[in-house]
Amino acid sequence: MTMSDMTYSEPLPMGKRPSRAISAQPQQALRRNFTPRKRTPKRRTRPPASKAGILFRPRIARACPNPALSTYGGRPSRLSAIARVARIAAKIAGVLVILAIIVLGTRSLSSAMASEAAVSQAESSVSPLLKASTDPIDESERATLIDNLVASPVGYTENVPEVLQGDAYPSGCEPAALASALQSTGIDTSLEDMLAYLDYDPDFIDFVYHYAGDPAGSGSAWPPAMVDAANRYLDDAQTAENDTASAADDESDASTDEPSADAATLQAVNISGASSSQLAEVMGAGYPVMVWTTISMEEPQFSGYEFLGYSFVVNNHCVVVYGTANDGESVLVMDPLDGLVERDASAFWSIYEERGCLCMALVPQSALA
Repeated sequence: MTMSDMTYSEPLPMGKRPSRAISAQPQQALRRNFTPRKRTPKRRTRPPASKAGILFRPRIARACPNPALSTYGGRPSRLSAIARVARIAAKIAGVLVILAIIVLGTRSLSSAMASEAAVSQAESSVSPLLKASTDPIDESERATLIDNLVASPVGYTENVPEVLQGDAYPSGCEPAALASALQSTGIDTSLEDMLAYLDYDPDFIDFVYHYAGDPAGSGSAWPPAMVDAANRYLDDAQTAENDTASAADDESDASTDEPSADAATLQAVNISGASSSQLAEVMGAGYPVMVWTTISMEEPQFSGYEFLGYSFVVNNHCVVVYGTANDGESVLVMDPLDGLVERDASAFWSIYEERGCLCMALVPQSALA
């Protein structure tokens, strides 16, 4: 068959099959009658940027929604490797933190157990004789003592001097207050003298029967410790007075450090538990009282640490109270930080009671009989 013998039909519309009328035509000619539709591949468009600013191909987004993966070809990019390393590092850091917490917790528990053991040992080491001589006297003894003091008044409250702890002893309020109380009775002493009679606990465990810490740094002491220090000082003063009793009258004034004969008969007494009205009677009889309060009349800050039933107060402060003013609306106070001042009576006694009514006084030994 030659090219001239071939006949052609009209091109068929796209999508329609050739009719049987032309089915007898040769296949080669039939194929020539079709104009195949040219298929143009659709261009894939990328979706809009996400909130994180990272583009994804739909296939990649469904397969791996991690924003750290590359948007080309689904292969992890360098950012993906960094992210994996960061995740691994975060897990390792988390494990290390947990281990550190366990180690520190174990050490804290061991320290707490060691502290409890040290406290128990310190409590058991307190001498019964020391406790008997420095613990508060009972209520009946206190009432009898106050009656005896009222019956034998003195004028010590008129001679209360100002003794400041100063910058050299930021925690020396207790020895400063004791020195002031002793000086009011006629004893020539000083804060530095009192420091020599304190029984120290450098471990800061026993703040009740010892001075816990250092007056030149951080430290505190409660009434039993100061009663013990005062009585040991008075015992030495009594011994010194007896040694000089036989000296000539013209030699009695040779040393200003020697206490008077009357002062050597004094004794420090823990009268903790006395009410404000009872202390007013004591002061009315002319006896100053050392009272444990707080710095600048702040609310007591209890630390939660206790030793033999006494609660430690962070802002502890010791002062000397020697009278009242303004019809009882104010109290006269020798504050080792501020000197001779007046305090609001209501606030002062409120803090005194909140702290457990801690106080002590210097009284004649005859009043204790």
